[in-house]
Amino acid sequence: MDDSSFIAYILIFSPFIILNIYACYVIFTTYYEVRERRLYQLVFVWLLPLLGAITVIFINREDRLVEKPKRKVGNDTSINNVDNRF
Repeated sequence: MDDSSFIAYILIFSPFIILNIYACYVIFTTYYEVRERRLYQLVFVWLLPLLGAITVIFINREDRLVEKPKRKVGNDTSINNVDNRF
């Protein structure tokens, strides 16, 4: 394999790798109640690179905009957390 074919492979596959890395970033910055969901999505992204990455980014686009809930210890009576107590 000569240098020109190696560079061609790099140019062809680098967008897919960058898309997969971005999809992994989306997965890790999205809040999930169940950890297995994150694992299943990571496996999906790397087993089906293009389809998996696009699907995961599309599914999680709204979840990334939702603020992660803060963990409270003990009885928290703050006015901001009233809805979460019921």
